[in-house]
Amino acid sequence: MPAQIIAWVLETIFTSHEAWNQQLGRRRRWTDDALRIAVANNRSVAGTLRALGIRATGGNYGSVMRHVAALKLDVSHWTGQAHRRGCKGNMTPTIPLTALLRRGSQCQSNKLRRRLLAEGYFKPICRSCGLRSWLGRPIHLELDHIDGDHSNNALTNLRLLCPNCHAQTPTYKARNISYDYIPTLDEIKRGIARCGSIRIYAKERRVSDGTVRGWLRSDRLKREAGISPHPELLL
Repeated sequence: MPAQIIAWVLETIFTSHEAWNQQLGRRRRWTDDALRIAVANNRSVAGTLRALGIRATGGNYGSVMRHVAALKLDVSHWTGQAHRRGCKGNMTPTIPLTALLRRGSQCQSNKLRRRLLAEGYFKPICRSCGLRSWLGRPIHLELDHIDGDHSNNALTNLRLLCPNCHAQTPTYKARNISYDYIPTLDEIKRGIARCGSIRIYAKERRVSDGTVRGWLRSDRLKREAGISPHPELLL
């Protein structure tokens, strides 16, 4: 929360410095002048407390901030604790979009989609069905990685699709789960038969039963083995 807002909120609660002093009912170990100097020479509440020679506890934080508000002291230069000192706003520089549009780059698909639209690389239209809107409202578009590899952000591998068209692609969600190692279909079937269930077989392989089910759904396994889906194994 910006320091100006904090000061404004506290000022609305305590309307006068004198009234707060009476309510406090105890003597302060620091003067108003000392507070003015500490506020001016520090960039955080904690730094101000240290300059006044008092502990950085919750009660002292509140007391100092109430007096800051009552005295209407300028805290616009405050930038927080040491890890934020001298900085305001977002500390992370924006990576140029051209640096992200390559194989192996790391970027959340939703953020990449927004930047592709904002910077004019894509138009807000489904590349498959051509829809722009649905029921009078702009249609939500999803970023599709054509080859199913979400780390391949090369521009030629990206397209915007509506949810319906996206769901029809062969690489949508679990249809293209990628694993470093997938046993052969025969090995999986023998293992399940020997163990009596997917759950016990998965425990033997030290993976989750969801991982084994993912192996069975994987397009990679089906492509390499030239097999058709085996839904009976997923029950």
